Amino acid sequence: MPNIRFLEADATSLPFQDNDFDIVLSFGVMHHIPNWLGALDEINRVLKPKGYFIFFDLFYSNWATKIGKFFKNKYGITTIHDLSLFIEKNNFSTIYSSPLSKGLFGNSYEAVYQEGEL
Repeated sequence: MPNIRFLEADATSLPFQDNDFDIVLSFGVMHHIPNWLGALDEINRVLKPKGYFIFFDLFYSNWATKIGKFFKNKYGITTIHDLSLFIEKNNFSTIYSSPLSKGLFGNSYEAVYQEGEL
């Protein structure tokens, strides 16, 4: 397909211009990125005003977060609290959000956000 390309890049330093995308999808990857909040900053940077951020991932429980800090150089210690602070700080509106399933280490969570106020 001529309009599709695949590339590998550092999620905290994306090779795209500011305001380049209408939609950014993050599906089950943030908990693998040690600096996942830096990756969210990059999503915010490349997303056009009024663009959509579609998110699905695992959030660690409080006790798993404490244990996970020993592994933070290899994995992102994702928490709903940190995501919520990011969403609020960067003026995203929540279109949809839902915790999905509860597991031993945390919950899966999905959401659709729009950059800027509705």
